[in-house]
Formats: sequence, structure tokens, C-alpha cells
Amino acid sequence: CVPIFYEKDEEKKKALKETVLNETIPYYLTRLDAIVQKNKGHLALGRLTWADLYFSCSVPSYTFFAGSDVISKYPNLKALQDKVYAIPAIKTWIATRPKTEF
Repeated sequence: CVPIFYEKDEEKKKALKETVLNETIPYYLTRLDAIVQKNKGHLALGRLTWADLYFSCSVPSYTFFAGSDVISKYPNLKALQDKVYAIPAIKTWIATRPKTEF
């Protein structure tokens, strides 16, 4: 997703964004969504791990660079992110963190 943001040529940017949104994102997120479903709502070990935290907290950046909600079509990934964001310390941080462009 990041190269879309930095591409200066509008035609290349449009083609890259189309590829990322229609091929790259679905390829990876379909697989990750299935993994989460098999692992009781988590990416690994059937319980909360750093993989869940890293993924969930990276989604806003991917969404920003792609220009659309990248996990909206993946219910298991969305549920995982919601679960991570509901952890009290993370919920508090999200509510009080400094606002940034990304």
C-alpha cells in the first residue's frame, strides 16, 4: 500500500492502486482471515499474541495508504481488530493518543 502514496505519476499511481486493491490485498487478507477463523479469532496459537497486536494496529496505516477500509470485507480480521481495540489499555491509548496524519 505504501508505494501508492509516494508514486508521483498519476497514471502509475492509479494502476498501482488498482492492483493493490484488487489483487494484493485480497490475496493476503483472504488467507489471514481464514487463519484467524481457524485459530479461534487470533492469528496464532488460538490466543492473543504480538501478531494480533501488530496486525490490528497496522490496519489504519494500510487503510490510509490504500484509501479504503482494507479489512471491511474480512469479518474475522475485523473482529480481531475490534477485540484488540477493546483491550482496556489499548482502548484508552486510542482515545487519548496524539492525532497524526497516519
